Amino acid sequence: MERLRSTSELSQLDAATELADMLLLGNEESLPNLPIKDIVHALIMLLQKEHNFMLVS
Repeated sequence: MERLRSTSELSQLDAATELADMLLLGNEESLPNLPIKDIVHALIMLLQKEHNFMLVS
């Protein structure tokens, strides 16, 4: 979560990629432990930045 909120776009991209991998490989035991509200809020904030083209695409 910290890296999704980072000011470094490279850290944000790495965190988003790691999150995507976790969601892809997650199962019914690991996914309920994710802080979904925090993740969604952080992702919405990132997607609202117009200059974050690498993350949005």
